[in-house]
Amino acid sequence: MKIALGTVQWGMKYGIFNKSVVPDDKSLKKILSIASSAGIRLLDTASSYGKAEFRLGQLSTNNFNIITKIDIGLNSISIYDQIVDSLLRLKQKRLYGVLFHNPNDLIENKNLWKELYKNKLNGKVKKIGYSLYEPQQLDQLIKLNLIPDLIQLPLNVLDRKFLSYLPFLKKKNIEIHVRSVFLQGLFFRE
Repeated sequence: MKIALGTVQWGMKYGIFNKSVVPDDKSLKKILSIASSAGIRLLDTASSYGKAEFRLGQLSTNNFNIITKIDIGLNSISIYDQIVDSLLRLKQKRLYGVLFHNPNDLIENKNLWKELYKNKLNGKVKKIGYSLYEPQQLDQLIKLNLIPDLIQLPLNVLDRKFLSYLPFLKKKNIEIHVRSVFLQGLFFRE
């Protein structure tokens, strides 16, 4: 098991208990330094996270692998251009991973997978996949034979709907990233 650091709050106010503003650059540098010292090497971001990608690009993130997400429904820009834009904002030559932020876009148009796959073939992306919300989405994507290199899904003590899928995903050598482990800090509240 490895830990990734999510960056949504770096670009916009986010979270159930977030009463503060977006962290300043000094705080973000400290967070990255502590994460690096702790052996964390993976950052999760998205172009839809406000200025998170831009801010990451302004900081020294060469010690980290970066996964970003693309949005088809919110964005009329091609997948290729979204990836190039993310690379420019992040000041990276290659992304560790790119995920479809909304798997329904892919379910509705499986040809989008071919477009994303081309970016893997041309070396801009190491791994491709999708971020999931419901098990039915995974069922549909597997039926369409859209087998990812990695997926992101919610999993915690209250949300266990994907638990029965983990053996199948592992058997297929799909890298599994879980989110909402602490329910945006809810588990740490009294």
